[in-house]
Amino acid sequence: MAERKVLEVAFPALNNSGVPAVIMGIVRELHNNLDFDVLVFRKDVGYHEKEFLSYGGIIHHIDSDKTGNKGKDVIEKIVRPWRLYSGTRKILREGHYDAIHCHNGFDSCWCLMAAKKEGVSIRAVHSHASVNPYEKRGFGIRVYEKYCQKKIRENGNRFIACSQKAAIRLFGNNVSKLYIIYNAIDNSKFNPALFNNKLINKNAPTITYVGRFSIEKNTVFVIDVFQKVHAKIANAKLKLVGFGNLKEEIENRIEEYNLRDSVSFLPQDYDIPELLSHSDVFILPSQAEGFGIALLEAQSMGVLSFASETVPKEADVGLCDYLSLSNGADAWAEAIISELNQHGEERTYPTPEILKKYSWDNIAKQYLSVLTEID
Repeated sequence: MAERKVLEVAFPALNNSGVPAVIMGIVRELHNNLDFDVLVFRKDVGYHEKEFLSYGGIIHHIDSDKTGNKGKDVIEKIVRPWRLYSGTRKILREGHYDAIHCHNGFDSCWCLMAAKKEGVSIRAVHSHASVNPYEKRGFGIRVYEKYCQKKIRENGNRFIACSQKAAIRLFGNNVSKLYIIYNAIDNSKFNPALFNNKLINKNAPTITYVGRFSIEKNTVFVIDVFQKVHAKIANAKLKLVGFGNLKEEIENRIEEYNLRDSVSFLPQDYDIPELLSHSDVFILPSQAEGFGIALLEAQSMGVLSFASETVPKEADVGLCDYLSLSNGADAWAEAIISELNQHGEERTYPTPEILKKYSWDNIAKQYLSVLTEID
C-alpha cells in the first residue's frame, strides 16, 4: 500500500470521454506510488469503473446528475452545492486523504471547501475546458461562475490546467501555484510502427472525427465540411466516433445531404489507433476546447489535421493547420483538398523528441510532484 492517499473527483462519472481518460491515465501510471479512490456523481456504472477497481481503489457515489426532468433538475441545481459539500466532507473525514484532485469544473469549489475544512493538505483543481466564444451565458450562470472561481482560488492550493486557455477559464489570471500539464498520449498504442498503412489516399480520403457530438465540439460543422469535400472527391469517406445529444441532428444533416453511404458512425470503444492508421485527414472544428487530445493522437499517427483557432496550440506537434470558423465550410473543404493535393503519398510524423513531452512517462512525473509536494 502506498503511503499517500488521493481522492480523484470525476465529472460526472468514469465514462468513456476525455476527462475520465485523464484520470485513468494518472491512476494507471501512479497506482504503485499513490492510493487512489474516486468520487463520481452518477449511479450508472461507468466505462472505466472495472479497470479502476482492479487497482484497489474505492468508488464513492454522490448522485447529483441531470435527470431529464426539468422540475427535478431545477431542484437539483439548488441543492447540489450542499450535497457536494456535505457529501465530500463525509468521504474525506472517513477516508483520511492526503490530497484531493478535482476535475468537476466550477462545482470543484464545493469539494475544495470541504477539503479545506477537513484539513486535507493538498487541494488540487484541474481545468480541462476553455471559454466558448460562441456560447451565450445567462446572468445567473455568470454570477454563479464568478462566485465559484473566487472560492476555488480561496480554497485550492494547486491549480492545474491542460493549457493556458483552460487555466484562464476556471482560475482567471495571475493565480499562484499554477501548473500547465499537457494531456498525455499512450505511445505504446499510438505508434505508427505497429501498423502497415504508410500512405495518404488522395483519391478516396478517409476523414475522421473523434469526440463528443456537442455544440462545444461543433460536430454538425464536420458534416457541412465533409459535404463540400465529397462534392469534389466523390470517393471520400467520413468516420465519426463519439456520443452526445447532437447525434440526431447530425443524422438528419447526413440525410439532407444524401451522404448516408459515405458516412459511418463507429462505437465509442472502437480501436482509435487502428482507425487513425487508415485515416488521411482528421478534423476538429471545436468552438471550445481545453486541449484537444484527439488532435494530438491523430498527428502522432501521421494524419493530416485541421483544427479551429479556438483549439489550444499546445496540441500542435507540426501536422496541424488552424482555420477560422468564420471562414465557413467552403474554406475548410478547400484547405483540406489543397493539402491533400500538395502532400506526397508518404505520411510524415512528428519527431520522437517533440512527442516525448506528451508521453505518460513525462506527464506522470509532473502529476506525482503536484500531488505529493508539501508546501
